[in-house]
Amino acid sequence: MHISSATKGHAQLVKVKQLTSKSVVLSRIFAVAHLLYQDKTTYMITLPIN
Repeated sequence: MHISSATKGHAQLVKVKQLTSKSVVLSRIFAVAHLLYQDKTTYMITLPIN
């Protein structure tokens, strides 16, 4: 009983770690995409002025 509960806890920990790593990757991708999008829009805005 004690061993199975410990294994369950470990499995949950692994799941949480996987979820957090996924969310970190997603947030990084989103941040990079956001930066690229901002650069593109500012480039398009400044292009007609130049």
